[in-house]
Amino acid sequence: MRSLVALFALIPALAVAQNGYGRFPCGTFTPDQSLCAAAEGQDGTNGPGVLTGLVCVQQPETLAYFCGIAGAPCQTADQCDFGACVNGACSAGLGGACASDDFNCLGSLTCNGVDDPTGTADNTCGGTGAFCAPESLGSPDLTDAENEALFNELCVSGYCNFGTGFCEARHGLEGEDCSSDPQFFCGSGLFCVNNICSATAPSQRARSRRNSVPNTRRSLCPASQEACPLLSGKRGAGYECIDTQNNLESCGGCHSAGGVDCTSLPGVEAVACVSGSCQVMGCERGYSWDAPGNACVRVEVL
Repeated sequence: MRSLVALFALIPALAVAQNGYGRFPCGTFTPDQSLCAAAEGQDGTNGPGVLTGLVCVQQPETLAYFCGIAGAPCQTADQCDFGACVNGACSAGLGGACASDDFNCLGSLTCNGVDDPTGTADNTCGGTGAFCAPESLGSPDLTDAENEALFNELCVSGYCNFGTGFCEARHGLEGEDCSSDPQFFCGSGLFCVNNICSATAPSQRARSRRNSVPNTRRSLCPASQEACPLLSGKRGAGYECIDTQNNLESCGGCHSAGGVDCTSLPGVEAVACVSGSCQVMGCERGYSWDAPGNACVRVEVL
């Protein structure tokens, strides 16, 4: 079983403002089949090829339109945004069976049978324990509440824990611990006060102190490591925890955030990542070490 948090890449910018689990929006109030052209040739199919011929249909849970989601007509899996083509229609959507495999879920949905942290896996897409807070679906330009609204659409229950990034069965009741998600765990009319759901709103002082605490959403790695997105496989394949201060291939940060693969530096034969910087210790034949630049430079042959 892979120990990865599922993540997907390749989300069109429009998806940021469109609630639903599909990756390829094709209309808000009416379907626009022409928009499905954006999916042509993209990765994201359980078939042997690439996405092609996706049909625009409405997602009943949000009334928005997406290409190749549940109910879209198909002949092969290549016409479905992940998932499968079953009896002439794309499957599985929210609540559909997924047999512990994220690939069996359509679009942005994941299977709660994969590394389910709640121990309650029933192998359904978007069920309790399914990952629901992919970085690529949200946006730094949106408020936490707006991002949370998008993430909630990936859960059958309608609630994605903003702190853990996993679907939960329901919002918290009065008296329950809300430390995992102080902003959104407590149900309607309740407030997270001293990490307990309460009917009494916190004081202004307490609210200010709470707001000063940095958002720890999806802090799934040890303090000395960063959660870095993997760049291959389904939906970017997920995250892995990396010590970016010492890792040769992600030195100084995640590769996607500008970290350096020290082993790919030209002419380098021996190299180490020290405190987030590549330190060259030897050069290949035909190269010499340039101390000021800490790099191997090709020797000109006259």
